Amino acid sequence: MPIGNSTGSEIGVSEMSHTFFIDRCLTGHRFRSALSRAGLRVESLEFHLPSNCDDLTWLPLVSAPPFEWVIITKDNSILSNPYEFDAICEYRARMILFPDQDLSATEMADRFLHYLSDILTALDTRGSPLIIVLHKNRIEIGP
Repeated sequence: MPIGNSTGSEIGVSEMSHTFFIDRCLTGHRFRSALSRAGLRVESLEFHLPSNCDDLTWLPLVSAPPFEWVIITKDNSILSNPYEFDAICEYRARMILFPDQDLSATEMADRFLHYLSDILTALDTRGSPLIIVLHKNRIEIGP
């Protein structure tokens, strides 16, 4: 199944050099729309792969060339599952994780955009794999 690309509005070079891929646990129009309105390129699992596609199938597809999309998820289990964590490392995924399961789409978008400068700096200066955790009052960056 082919994976396409969509374009956000005119913004800076750093923002446009990254495409953000929204995992199915964040599906829905509001979060994706908020990021698109901010000028970010955003893709969603639901537009490219079957809704029942498991993490070990889509993770290498979106992480590896030619796409190398930045994954956004609130699926904390992806870090505790050894197979999925190994895939993150093997395919050099770059991932942004919301650790709070009860956040609304608006709250997630607000938090993401609040930390956007730090996120972009990490994406532009750190190697991969890269995991960025967006806590309420701090950002955690690591492998």
